[in-house]
Amino acid sequence: MNVRLACLLSTIALCMTVLPIRASTIQSITSRDAQGVNGLPAIELPLGHTVNLSFIPSGEIVRQVRLDDRSKVVLGFDSPLCSITANSGSGSGCSSGATVIYLRQLRNAIAFPRNARASYQAAGIQNTTLIVITSRSNGSNRKLYEFELRLVKQSKTNIRTIQIVADNGQASQSIRTRPSQNRKSNVDQQNIQKVRQGLAIAEAKSLIAPNSLVRDSLKKFFSLVESGRSFDDAVSSSGVPTEFIDWLMTLAL
Repeated sequence: MNVRLACLLSTIALCMTVLPIRASTIQSITSRDAQGVNGLPAIELPLGHTVNLSFIPSGEIVRQVRLDDRSKVVLGFDSPLCSITANSGSGSGCSSGATVIYLRQLRNAIAFPRNARASYQAAGIQNTTLIVITSRSNGSNRKLYEFELRLVKQSKTNIRTIQIVADNGQASQSIRTRPSQNRKSNVDQQNIQKVRQGLAIAEAKSLIAPNSLVRDSLKKFFSLVESGRSFDDAVSSSGVPTEFIDWLMTLAL
């Protein structure tokens, strides 16, 4: 009996040691912050995982959704979207519309016709923008949300659900926001100079094809940094693959 009891206690102890406490998979952001008052909220979409954007806590219903680049991200809903002309013509009375948006990054980009980004997007990690319009079930209190979707290979967190909650007068710290105005630091200036030097070297050695689509993105990148945007923000907004930027900076070393 003592042997059996000892074995049982050992088994229990073993189970207790091999069951780790997992970090929370849910993060919350206030409606005010989600509307970009303190900067553009960012959502990481790691490969192989679905991230849920929930408006259930705030009591809002999703009316319209716009995804800027559909070649790398697919989305779904927990219920059909409410028609804008439902019932009275203003979208009122739609109490059973979507309240959760499912977001998932595609492993292979879809080559949509005339999609300039899709042809080279697979070469690097890209970001895109998600715009969501919501309202109350009776059609009142319409709100517009904008999120930056960061397409990453692997997330540093274990977040699987992001929920929008009612405002409580305090800024939410659950999602890091990107400042709306980013000034270039000395480090940014040095990185920009390295990119210019690397591009000059690549041009001199004919390492970039004359008709490469990345040239247009590079023009946008330089235009953004010249207008005062930070280095990281310009890379993200221009659509230049981060690996390509790193390669140009390596050439300048």
